[in-house]
Amino acid sequence: MKITSSEVRRQLNDLALEYGRSLASRQTGFLHLCHERREEEPHLTIPVIENLLYALALFRSRTVEHVGEGKLLLEKLLGFQNHLSESSDFGNFPVYLHEYPACRDRTIAVHAAFLLLALLKEFSSILSPLFVEMLSQAVKSSLQYAWSHYQSRLPPCPLAIKLAAASIALNQVRGDPSFLQQGENALVHILNEGLSHELLYCPAHLGSALCSLGLIERGDEKAWKPLQQFAQEAWHPELCCYIGPAYREWQVGLEPQPTLYDLYMSCATGKLSPRLSKRASVHLEALLIPFAERMMQPPASSPIEGFYKTSLLGYGLLGATTHVNPIWEKGYHPFRLLWGSAEQVHSLVCQQGGCYPQIEKKDDRRIDFIYSLGMPESGDEKERREIIFYLDAGEEREFLVSGERSSTFRLGETVSICGPQLTFQFQFFLEEGEGKFLGHRMLGNRPSQLEVKGQKRFHAYDWVLFLRTVDREQPCRLRVALTILCLT
Repeated sequence: MKITSSEVRRQLNDLALEYGRSLASRQTGFLHLCHERREEEPHLTIPVIENLLYALALFRSRTVEHVGEGKLLLEKLLGFQNHLSESSDFGNFPVYLHEYPACRDRTIAVHAAFLLLALLKEFSSILSPLFVEMLSQAVKSSLQYAWSHYQSRLPPCPLAIKLAAASIALNQVRGDPSFLQQGENALVHILNEGLSHELLYCPAHLGSALCSLGLIERGDEKAWKPLQQFAQEAWHPELCCYIGPAYREWQVGLEPQPTLYDLYMSCATGKLSPRLSKRASVHLEALLIPFAERMMQPPASSPIEGFYKTSLLGYGLLGATTHVNPIWEKGYHPFRLLWGSAEQVHSLVCQQGGCYPQIEKKDDRRIDFIYSLGMPESGDEKERREIIFYLDAGEEREFLVSGERSSTFRLGETVSICGPQLTFQFQFFLEEGEGKFLGHRMLGNRPSQLEVKGQKRFHAYDWVLFLRTVDREQPCRLRVALTILCLT
Protein backbone atom coordinates (compact mmCIF):
# COMPACT_ATOMS: atom_id res chain seq x y z
CA MET A 1 0.00 0.00 0.00
CA LYS A 2 1.31 3.41 -0.99
CA ILE A 3 1.82 5.93 1.79
CA THR A 4 3.15 9.48 1.83
CA SER A 5 6.80 10.41 1.56
CA SER A 6 6.67 11.90 5.07
CA GLU A 7 5.35 8.63 6.51
CA VAL A 8 8.13 6.63 4.85
CA ARG A 9 10.66 9.11 6.18
CA ARG A 10 9.19 8.76 9.67
CA GLN A 11 9.43 4.98 9.46
CA LEU A 12 13.08 5.24 8.37
CA ASN A 13 13.84 7.59 11.26
CA ASP A 14 12.30 5.07 13.67
CA LEU A 15 14.39 2.27 12.14
CA ALA A 16 17.54 4.39 12.42
CA LEU A 17 16.85 5.13 16.07
CA GLU A 18 16.09 1.47 16.73
CA TYR A 19 19.33 0.39 15.06
CA GLY A 20 21.30 2.98 17.00
CA ARG A 21 19.69 1.92 20.28
CA SER A 22 20.66 -1.70 19.59
CA LEU A 23 24.36 -0.70 19.55
CA ALA A 24 24.36 2.13 22.09
CA SER A 25 26.09 1.55 25.41
CA ARG A 26 24.40 2.60 28.66
CA GLN A 27 27.85 3.07 30.16
CA THR A 28 29.37 5.41 27.56
CA GLY A 29 26.31 6.78 25.76
CA PHE A 30 28.06 6.12 22.45
CA LEU A 31 27.04 3.76 19.67
CA HIS A 32 29.66 0.99 19.60
CA LEU A 33 30.41 -0.50 16.18
CA CYS A 34 33.47 -2.02 14.52
CA HIS A 35 33.52 -2.24 10.73
CA GLU A 36 36.32 -4.80 10.72
CA ARG A 37 35.20 -7.10 13.54
CA ARG A 38 34.91 -10.84 13.19
CA GLU A 39 31.55 -12.54 13.70
CA GLU A 40 32.33 -13.84 17.17
CA GLU A 41 33.85 -10.58 18.47
CA PRO A 42 31.85 -7.91 20.34
CA HIS A 43 31.53 -4.33 19.10
CA LEU A 44 33.89 -2.33 21.32
CA THR A 45 35.07 0.57 19.15
CA ILE A 46 33.27 3.92 18.82
CA PRO A 47 33.05 5.25 15.24
CA VAL A 48 32.63 8.99 14.70
CA ILE A 49 30.34 9.01 11.64
CA GLU A 50 27.83 6.45 12.91
CA ASN A 51 27.63 8.35 16.21
CA LEU A 52 27.01 11.64 14.40
CA LEU A 53 24.21 9.91 12.50
CA TYR A 54 22.87 8.50 15.76
CA ALA A 55 22.88 12.02 17.23
CA LEU A 56 20.86 13.21 14.23
CA ALA A 57 18.40 10.35 14.80
CA LEU A 58 17.99 11.44 18.42
CA PHE A 59 17.29 15.03 17.33
CA ARG A 60 14.78 13.83 14.73
CA SER A 61 12.74 12.03 17.40
CA ARG A 62 11.95 15.55 18.71
CA THR A 63 11.40 14.54 22.32
CA VAL A 64 13.05 16.66 25.00
CA GLU A 65 14.88 13.64 26.42
CA HIS A 66 16.27 12.50 23.07
CA VAL A 67 17.28 15.99 21.93
CA GLY A 68 19.18 16.47 25.18
CA GLU A 69 20.88 13.11 24.70
CA GLY A 70 21.76 14.02 21.11
CA LYS A 71 23.26 17.35 22.16
CA LEU A 72 25.38 15.68 24.84
CA LEU A 73 26.58 13.12 22.31
CA LEU A 74 27.54 15.88 19.86
CA GLU A 75 29.50 17.76 22.50
CA LYS A 76 31.51 14.63 23.27
CA LEU A 77 32.19 13.90 19.59
CA LEU A 78 33.34 17.45 18.80
CA GLY A 79 35.97 17.08 21.49
CA PHE A 80 37.67 14.49 19.28
CA GLN A 81 38.16 16.77 16.28
CA ASN A 82 41.87 17.28 15.74
CA HIS A 83 42.76 20.84 16.80
CA LEU A 84 46.50 20.36 17.07
CA SER A 85 47.83 23.27 14.98
CA GLU A 86 51.08 21.48 14.14
CA SER A 87 49.29 18.35 12.94
CA SER A 88 48.61 17.56 9.29
CA ASP A 89 45.28 16.14 10.46
CA PHE A 90 44.04 19.48 11.82
CA GLY A 91 40.25 19.68 11.28
CA ASN A 92 39.70 15.97 10.65
CA PHE A 93 38.17 13.36 12.94
CA PRO A 94 39.48 9.86 13.71
CA VAL A 95 37.62 6.84 12.36
CA TYR A 96 37.29 5.52 15.93
CA LEU A 97 37.60 7.62 19.07
CA HIS A 98 40.41 5.51 20.53
CA GLU A 99 42.62 6.47 17.56
CA TYR A 100 42.58 10.19 18.46
CA PRO A 101 44.51 12.34 17.57
CA ALA A 102 45.49 10.20 14.56
CA CYS A 103 43.10 10.54 11.61
CA ARG A 104 43.86 7.83 9.07
CA ASP A 105 40.90 8.46 6.74
CA ARG A 106 40.67 11.86 5.02
CA THR A 107 37.08 11.21 3.90
CA ILE A 108 35.82 11.41 7.49
CA ALA A 109 36.14 15.21 7.42
CA VAL A 110 33.78 15.44 4.43
CA HIS A 111 31.17 13.15 5.96
CA ALA A 112 31.37 14.93 9.31
CA ALA A 113 31.01 18.41 7.78
CA PHE A 114 28.00 17.29 5.76
CA LEU A 115 26.29 15.72 8.77
CA LEU A 116 26.86 18.72 11.01
CA LEU A 117 25.46 21.05 8.33
CA ALA A 118 22.37 18.85 7.91
CA LEU A 119 21.85 19.10 11.66
CA LEU A 120 22.41 22.87 11.69
CA LYS A 121 19.99 23.40 8.81
CA GLU A 122 17.21 21.56 10.61
CA PHE A 123 17.78 22.32 14.29
CA SER A 124 19.59 25.66 14.64
CA SER A 125 16.42 27.23 16.04
CA ILE A 126 16.37 24.93 19.08
CA LEU A 127 20.09 25.16 19.88
CA SER A 128 21.83 27.92 21.82
CA PRO A 129 23.82 30.49 19.77
CA LEU A 130 26.99 29.28 21.49
CA PHE A 131 26.37 25.66 20.48
CA VAL A 132 25.46 26.67 16.93
CA GLU A 133 28.71 28.60 16.66
CA MET A 134 30.66 25.61 17.98
CA LEU A 135 29.10 23.35 15.33
CA SER A 136 29.78 25.94 12.62
CA GLN A 137 33.44 26.17 13.55
CA ALA A 138 33.72 22.39 13.48
CA VAL A 139 32.27 22.41 9.95
CA LYS A 140 34.72 25.09 8.78
CA SER A 141 37.69 23.21 10.20
CA SER A 142 36.59 19.98 8.52
CA LEU A 143 36.07 21.68 5.16
CA GLN A 144 39.40 23.47 5.43
CA TYR A 145 41.08 20.11 6.03
CA ALA A 146 39.21 18.45 3.14
CA TRP A 147 39.98 21.14 0.57
CA SER A 148 43.62 21.29 1.60
CA HIS A 149 43.91 17.58 0.81
CA TYR A 150 42.01 17.79 -2.47
CA GLN A 151 43.59 20.91 -3.96
CA SER A 152 45.16 19.22 -6.95
CA ARG A 153 42.51 16.60 -7.61
CA LEU A 154 38.92 16.06 -6.51
CA PRO A 155 38.07 12.84 -4.64
CA PRO A 156 35.90 10.14 -6.29
CA CYS A 157 32.65 11.52 -7.68
CA PRO A 158 30.18 10.69 -4.85
CA LEU A 159 32.51 12.15 -2.22
CA ALA A 160 33.28 15.18 -4.44
CA ILE A 161 29.55 15.93 -4.73
CA LYS A 162 29.17 15.67 -0.96
CA LEU A 163 32.17 17.96 -0.39
CA ALA A 164 30.83 20.49 -2.89
CA ALA A 165 27.34 20.37 -1.37
CA ALA A 166 28.70 20.91 2.16
CA SER A 167 30.79 23.87 0.96
CA ILE A 168 27.73 25.50 -0.66
CA ALA A 169 25.47 24.65 2.29
CA LEU A 170 27.80 26.45 4.70
CA ASN A 171 26.92 29.67 2.89
CA GLN A 172 23.22 28.88 2.58
CA VAL A 173 22.80 27.73 6.19
CA ARG A 174 25.25 30.01 8.01
CA GLY A 175 25.87 32.82 5.50
CA ASP A 176 29.56 31.92 5.36
CA PRO A 177 30.99 32.00 1.78
CA SER A 178 34.44 30.70 2.79
CA PHE A 179 34.23 27.65 0.52
CA LEU A 180 31.35 28.67 -1.75
CA GLN A 181 33.39 29.20 -4.89
CA GLN A 182 35.27 25.94 -4.45
CA GLY A 183 32.01 24.05 -4.04
CA GLU A 184 30.36 25.62 -7.10
CA ASN A 185 33.46 25.04 -9.22
CA ALA A 186 33.56 21.40 -8.13
CA LEU A 187 29.95 20.78 -9.23
CA VAL A 188 30.61 22.46 -12.58
CA HIS A 189 33.72 20.31 -13.02
CA ILE A 190 31.78 17.12 -12.24
CA LEU A 191 29.09 18.01 -14.78
CA ASN A 192 31.66 18.92 -17.42
CA GLU A 193 33.47 15.62 -16.91
CA GLY A 194 30.19 13.72 -17.25
CA LEU A 195 28.49 11.42 -14.77
CA SER A 196 30.60 8.28 -14.53
CA HIS A 197 29.39 4.69 -14.60
CA GLU A 198 30.95 4.28 -11.15
CA LEU A 199 28.44 6.85 -9.89
CA LEU A 200 25.33 5.87 -11.85
CA TYR A 201 25.75 2.10 -11.80
CA CYS A 202 26.48 1.79 -8.08
CA PRO A 203 23.24 2.32 -6.09
CA ALA A 204 25.10 3.23 -2.90
CA HIS A 205 26.97 6.02 -4.75
CA LEU A 206 23.86 7.09 -6.65
CA GLY A 207 21.92 7.39 -3.38
CA SER A 208 24.75 9.39 -1.81
CA ALA A 209 24.77 11.85 -4.73
CA LEU A 210 20.99 12.31 -4.58
CA CYS A 211 21.08 12.98 -0.83
CA SER A 212 24.06 15.32 -1.10
CA LEU A 213 22.40 17.49 -3.75
CA GLY A 214 19.24 17.53 -1.65
CA LEU A 215 21.01 19.51 1.08
CA ILE A 216 21.42 22.63 -1.03
CA GLU A 217 19.31 25.06 -3.04
CA ARG A 218 20.60 24.77 -6.59
CA GLY A 219 20.16 26.93 -9.65
CA ASP A 220 21.30 24.20 -12.03
CA GLU A 221 18.31 21.84 -12.01
CA LYS A 222 18.53 21.23 -15.77
CA ALA A 223 22.19 20.26 -15.55
CA TRP A 224 21.38 17.42 -13.15
CA LYS A 225 18.41 16.06 -15.10
CA PRO A 226 20.42 13.07 -16.47
CA LEU A 227 21.05 11.98 -12.87
CA GLN A 228 17.38 12.42 -11.97
CA GLN A 229 16.21 10.60 -15.06
CA PHE A 230 18.57 7.68 -14.50
CA ALA A 231 17.51 7.40 -10.86
CA GLN A 232 13.87 7.18 -11.90
CA GLU A 233 14.39 4.70 -14.75
CA ALA A 234 16.66 2.43 -12.69
CA TRP A 235 13.95 2.05 -10.03
CA HIS A 236 11.47 -0.82 -10.32
CA PRO A 237 8.32 0.29 -8.45
CA GLU A 238 6.86 -3.21 -8.04
CA LEU A 239 10.10 -4.79 -6.82
CA CYS A 240 11.21 -1.68 -4.89
CA CYS A 241 14.71 -2.30 -6.15
CA TYR A 242 17.48 -0.98 -8.40
CA ILE A 243 17.42 -2.81 -11.76
CA GLY A 244 20.04 -0.84 -13.70
CA PRO A 245 23.51 -1.96 -14.83
CA ALA A 246 25.41 -3.20 -11.79
CA TYR A 247 29.01 -2.07 -11.39
CA ARG A 248 28.96 -2.66 -7.68
CA GLU A 249 25.93 -4.51 -6.35
CA TRP A 250 25.85 -6.89 -3.40
CA GLN A 251 23.63 -9.72 -2.25
CA VAL A 252 22.58 -10.39 1.35
CA GLY A 253 21.20 -13.90 1.64
CA LEU A 254 18.51 -14.42 -0.98
CA GLU A 255 17.93 -10.77 -1.89
CA PRO A 256 19.90 -7.68 -3.01
CA GLN A 257 21.51 -5.62 -0.28
CA PRO A 258 19.42 -2.54 0.65
CA THR A 259 21.14 0.71 -0.31
CA LEU A 260 20.70 4.41 0.29
CA TYR A 261 19.31 4.71 -3.26
CA ASP A 262 16.60 2.16 -2.43
CA LEU A 263 15.55 4.13 0.64
CA TYR A 264 15.69 7.46 -1.21
CA MET A 265 13.39 6.13 -3.92
CA SER A 266 11.11 4.61 -1.29
CA CYS A 267 10.65 8.09 0.16
CA ALA A 268 10.08 9.52 -3.31
CA THR A 269 7.46 6.91 -4.23
CA GLY A 270 5.85 6.35 -0.83
CA LYS A 271 6.46 2.61 -0.66
CA LEU A 272 8.74 0.78 1.78
CA SER A 273 9.11 -2.95 1.05
CA PRO A 274 9.79 -5.68 3.65
CA ARG A 275 13.36 -6.06 2.30
CA LEU A 276 14.03 -2.40 3.11
CA SER A 277 12.32 -2.54 6.52
CA LYS A 278 14.73 -5.01 8.10
CA ARG A 279 16.89 -3.20 10.64
CA ALA A 280 20.33 -2.45 9.15
CA SER A 281 23.14 0.11 9.22
CA VAL A 282 21.84 1.70 6.02
CA HIS A 283 18.93 3.11 8.02
CA LEU A 284 21.38 5.45 9.74
CA GLU A 285 22.44 6.73 6.31
CA ALA A 286 18.78 7.23 5.45
CA LEU A 287 18.75 10.14 7.88
CA LEU A 288 20.50 12.11 5.10
CA ILE A 289 17.53 11.77 2.74
CA PRO A 290 16.15 15.30 2.25
CA PHE A 291 12.58 16.30 2.99
CA ALA A 292 10.12 15.68 0.16
CA GLU A 293 10.19 19.30 -1.01
CA ARG A 294 14.00 19.12 -1.41
CA MET A 295 14.13 15.75 -3.13
CA MET A 296 15.16 15.80 -6.77
CA GLN A 297 12.02 15.85 -8.87
CA PRO A 298 12.56 13.39 -11.73
CA PRO A 299 11.66 14.44 -15.26
CA ALA A 300 9.27 12.52 -17.46
CA SER A 301 10.33 8.90 -17.77
CA SER A 302 11.98 7.77 -21.00
CA PRO A 303 13.93 4.60 -21.91
CA ILE A 304 17.65 4.63 -21.18
CA GLU A 305 20.14 2.32 -22.84
CA GLY A 306 21.57 -0.43 -20.66
CA PHE A 307 18.49 -1.88 -19.01
CA TYR A 308 14.94 -3.05 -19.56
CA LYS A 309 11.91 -3.38 -17.30
CA THR A 310 8.30 -4.49 -17.28
CA SER A 311 5.83 -4.72 -14.38
CA LEU A 312 7.18 -8.21 -13.61
CA LEU A 313 10.94 -7.99 -14.17
CA GLY A 314 13.92 -5.80 -14.92
CA TYR A 315 17.48 -6.37 -15.98
CA GLY A 316 20.68 -4.42 -16.51
CA LEU A 317 23.46 -5.02 -19.03
CA LEU A 318 27.05 -3.83 -19.10
CA GLY A 319 29.15 -3.49 -22.23
CA ALA A 320 32.10 -5.72 -23.02
CA THR A 321 35.23 -5.05 -20.99
CA THR A 322 38.61 -6.68 -20.56
CA HIS A 323 39.39 -5.40 -17.09
CA VAL A 324 37.51 -4.42 -13.95
CA ASN A 325 39.04 -2.66 -10.96
CA PRO A 326 39.74 -5.40 -8.35
CA ILE A 327 37.92 -3.27 -5.76
CA TRP A 328 34.75 -3.55 -7.84
CA GLU A 329 35.15 -7.06 -9.22
CA LYS A 330 33.01 -9.04 -6.76
CA GLY A 331 30.15 -6.60 -7.19
CA TYR A 332 30.45 -6.37 -10.98
CA HIS A 333 27.61 -7.96 -12.99
CA PRO A 334 27.74 -8.08 -16.82
CA PHE A 335 24.09 -9.19 -16.59
CA ARG A 336 21.65 -8.99 -13.67
CA LEU A 337 17.96 -9.93 -13.91
CA LEU A 338 15.47 -9.29 -11.09
CA TRP A 339 11.84 -10.36 -10.78
CA GLY A 340 9.28 -11.35 -8.15
CA SER A 341 7.57 -8.84 -5.91
CA ALA A 342 8.27 -6.30 -3.19
CA GLU A 343 7.86 -9.13 -0.67
CA GLN A 344 10.51 -11.34 -2.30
CA VAL A 345 13.01 -10.27 -4.98
CA HIS A 346 14.60 -13.04 -7.07
CA SER A 347 17.67 -12.74 -9.26
CA LEU A 348 19.60 -14.43 -12.05
CA VAL A 349 23.09 -13.02 -12.60
CA CYS A 350 26.16 -13.53 -14.71
CA GLN A 351 29.26 -13.08 -12.54
CA GLN A 352 32.77 -14.31 -13.20
CA GLY A 353 36.00 -12.57 -12.34
CA GLY A 354 38.55 -12.22 -15.12
CA CYS A 355 36.36 -13.47 -17.99
CA TYR A 356 33.78 -10.93 -19.15
CA PRO A 357 31.49 -11.77 -22.05
CA GLN A 358 30.41 -9.65 -24.95
CA ILE A 359 26.64 -9.33 -24.72
CA GLU A 360 24.26 -9.20 -27.66
CA LYS A 361 20.64 -8.30 -26.97
CA LYS A 362 18.63 -10.04 -29.70
CA ASP A 363 15.34 -8.72 -28.32
CA ASP A 364 13.86 -7.95 -24.88
CA ARG A 365 13.65 -11.64 -23.93
CA ARG A 366 16.65 -13.11 -25.84
CA ILE A 367 20.19 -12.29 -24.76
CA ASP A 368 23.40 -13.91 -26.04
CA PHE A 369 26.69 -14.03 -24.15
CA ILE A 370 29.86 -14.54 -26.21
CA TYR A 371 32.96 -15.77 -24.38
CA SER A 372 36.37 -15.62 -26.09
CA LEU A 373 38.55 -18.06 -24.18
CA GLY A 374 42.33 -17.90 -24.36
CA MET A 375 44.77 -20.73 -23.94
CA PRO A 376 43.62 -23.14 -21.19
CA GLU A 377 45.41 -22.95 -17.87
CA SER A 378 46.10 -25.77 -15.48
CA GLY A 379 44.50 -25.49 -12.09
CA ASP A 380 41.73 -26.76 -9.85
CA GLU A 381 38.19 -27.38 -11.02
CA LYS A 382 36.95 -23.88 -10.15
CA GLU A 383 39.58 -22.32 -12.41
CA ARG A 384 38.32 -24.47 -15.29
CA ARG A 385 34.77 -23.10 -14.98
CA GLU A 386 34.57 -21.08 -18.16
CA ILE A 387 30.97 -19.75 -17.86
CA ILE A 388 28.99 -19.26 -14.65
CA PHE A 389 25.45 -18.09 -13.87
CA TYR A 390 23.90 -17.77 -10.40
CA LEU A 391 20.22 -18.09 -9.52
CA ASP A 392 18.93 -17.43 -6.00
CA ALA A 393 17.57 -20.51 -4.20
CA GLY A 394 14.60 -18.65 -2.73
CA GLU A 395 11.80 -20.51 -4.56
CA GLU A 396 10.96 -23.99 -5.82
CA ARG A 397 12.09 -24.59 -9.40
CA GLU A 398 12.36 -27.51 -11.79
CA PHE A 399 15.62 -28.04 -13.70
CA LEU A 400 15.31 -29.89 -17.02
CA VAL A 401 17.87 -30.83 -19.67
CA SER A 402 16.21 -31.50 -23.04
CA GLY A 403 12.98 -32.14 -21.15
CA GLU A 404 14.47 -34.57 -18.60
CA ARG A 405 15.58 -34.01 -15.02
CA SER A 406 19.36 -33.83 -14.81
CA SER A 407 22.11 -31.99 -12.98
CA THR A 408 24.57 -32.12 -15.92
CA PHE A 409 24.32 -31.04 -19.55
CA ARG A 410 26.36 -30.86 -22.75
CA LEU A 411 26.84 -28.35 -25.53
CA GLY A 412 23.76 -27.92 -27.70
CA GLU A 413 21.30 -29.24 -25.11
CA THR A 414 18.51 -26.98 -23.86
CA VAL A 415 18.62 -26.30 -20.13
CA SER A 416 15.24 -25.15 -18.78
CA ILE A 417 14.75 -23.66 -15.33
CA CYS A 418 11.04 -23.48 -14.55
CA GLY A 419 9.75 -21.35 -11.70
CA PRO A 420 6.36 -19.98 -10.59
CA GLN A 421 6.70 -16.74 -12.59
CA LEU A 422 9.55 -17.18 -15.08
CA THR A 423 11.14 -19.95 -17.09
CA PHE A 424 14.71 -19.59 -18.38
CA GLN A 425 16.13 -21.55 -21.27
CA PHE A 426 19.91 -21.79 -21.76
CA GLN A 427 21.74 -23.17 -24.75
CA PHE A 428 25.53 -23.42 -24.95
CA PHE A 429 27.32 -23.51 -28.32
CA LEU A 430 30.97 -23.85 -29.40
CA GLU A 431 31.38 -21.34 -32.25
CA GLU A 432 35.13 -21.44 -32.85
CA GLY A 433 37.93 -23.82 -31.87
CA GLU A 434 37.74 -27.30 -30.40
CA GLY A 435 37.28 -28.68 -26.94
CA LYS A 436 35.19 -30.87 -24.67
CA PHE A 437 32.95 -29.21 -22.10
CA LEU A 438 30.50 -30.39 -19.47
CA GLY A 439 27.84 -28.33 -17.71
CA HIS A 440 26.75 -28.72 -14.09
CA ARG A 441 24.12 -27.49 -11.67
CA MET A 442 24.95 -27.31 -7.98
CA LEU A 443 24.46 -25.20 -4.88
CA GLY A 444 26.89 -22.39 -4.08
CA ASN A 445 27.22 -18.62 -3.69
CA ARG A 446 27.75 -15.75 -6.09
CA PRO A 447 30.89 -13.61 -5.60
CA SER A 448 28.75 -10.65 -4.46
CA GLN A 449 27.25 -12.60 -1.54
CA LEU A 450 27.93 -10.90 1.82
CA GLU A 451 26.14 -13.29 4.15
CA VAL A 452 28.60 -16.22 4.06
CA LYS A 453 30.52 -15.49 7.24
CA GLY A 454 30.53 -16.64 10.82
CA GLN A 455 27.91 -19.30 11.46
CA LYS A 456 26.55 -18.82 7.92
CA ARG A 457 29.87 -19.30 6.13
CA PHE A 458 28.87 -22.74 4.82
CA HIS A 459 25.36 -21.80 3.77
CA ALA A 460 24.49 -21.88 0.05
CA TYR A 461 22.09 -19.19 -1.16
CA ASP A 462 22.32 -19.85 -4.91
CA TRP A 463 21.99 -22.44 -7.61
CA VAL A 464 25.13 -22.34 -9.76
CA LEU A 465 24.91 -23.19 -13.45
CA PHE A 466 28.37 -23.52 -14.99
CA LEU A 467 30.23 -24.96 -17.96
CA ARG A 468 33.69 -26.38 -17.32
CA THR A 469 36.51 -27.51 -19.59
CA VAL A 470 37.04 -31.27 -19.78
CA ASP A 471 39.67 -31.18 -22.53
CA ARG A 472 40.91 -28.19 -24.52
CA GLU A 473 44.29 -27.29 -26.02
CA GLN A 474 43.56 -24.08 -27.93
CA PRO A 475 41.61 -20.82 -27.70
CA CYS A 476 37.93 -21.00 -28.60
CA ARG A 477 34.72 -19.03 -28.59
CA LEU A 478 31.52 -20.05 -26.80
CA ARG A 479 28.04 -18.60 -27.14
CA VAL A 480 25.31 -18.82 -24.50
CA ALA A 481 21.75 -18.08 -25.62
CA LEU A 482 19.40 -17.09 -22.78
CA THR A 483 15.66 -16.87 -23.39
CA ILE A 484 13.31 -15.47 -20.72
CA LEU A 485 9.74 -16.80 -20.75
CA CYS A 486 7.02 -15.18 -18.63
CA LEU A 487 4.42 -17.53 -17.17
CA THR A 488 2.18 -14.91 -15.52
